[in-house]
Amino acid sequence: MSESNTNKPTVVEPDYTLPFTVSSALLRELGERLVGQAHIALAELVKNSYDADATKVVIKFESNRIIIEDNGHGMDRKEFENFWMRIGTAHKQEKGISREFARPLTGSKGVGRLAVQFLARKVDLYTVAKQEELHARVDWDKAVNAGELTEAKAELWFSDAGRQFPEQKTHGTRIELTGLVHEWESASFAKLAREIWFLEPPIRKLRSSNSNDDNIAFEVELSSENSDDERKFKQQMAAILQIWHAKINGKLSVSEEGQSILKVLLTFPDGETNLFEYPVDDPKLH
Repeated sequence: MSESNTNKPTVVEPDYTLPFTVSSALLRELGERLVGQAHIALAELVKNSYDADATKVVIKFESNRIIIEDNGHGMDRKEFENFWMRIGTAHKQEKGISREFARPLTGSKGVGRLAVQFLARKVDLYTVAKQEELHARVDWDKAVNAGELTEAKAELWFSDAGRQFPEQKTHGTRIELTGLVHEWESASFAKLAREIWFLEPPIRKLRSSNSNDDNIAFEVELSSENSDDERKFKQQMAAILQIWHAKINGKLSVSEEGQSILKVLLTFPDGETNLFEYPVDDPKLH
């Protein structure tokens, strides 16, 4: 018998195998560790709207209720099941950009529903992608106490589409949070704005509101029973406009001779403008 055979380890088959299980309490644990603060949790929901190619998000603070509504592309049954009901999906990292406006995706780690759980005890989600409205309801106390994570359920209803979303769109998502877990102080609204201000293109605020350039349009509107909350939110969202030095607009065009020209316009706060033109030699642009 060769030496290699004598030294061959003996394989002992196991008596049985045991799979990992996940406690449903992990929903709460992950929410607290990955989200941590109420304004960050709400910001995650706004980022989801941005990633869904919404042009407007409306946030309403009412008595023990928060409503977040957008006019994004919404979710159909398959998308809801594969993305919203699955914790930790990596589809945003894999895609990289949004489906319609090619925006860089901002949501991460699939924590949107954990943000919902962190904010309130119950959530009602209404979403329309095509001709059908999906209504999902989750009681987070029941979900967390379900025992196994796979036993945590969402109740679903389906109906014909007919709801209107911001800017009279027939598609989008509305999230109603009830049984709020955290107290919202005025300072919290400024903190919320600091988390999402960069999603609103500042150049859009500096030009005519008649522009319909949807691929850069994104507006967050917030209303509260306390006018001071609204004021602090708006001030923080617009803070970047107090420190701008110049607005830069670029446009690529082709001259009568067939030469590609890049036109760059600088506009300064006092109204002064400078226009620069540069020839572009890339044949792909002709």
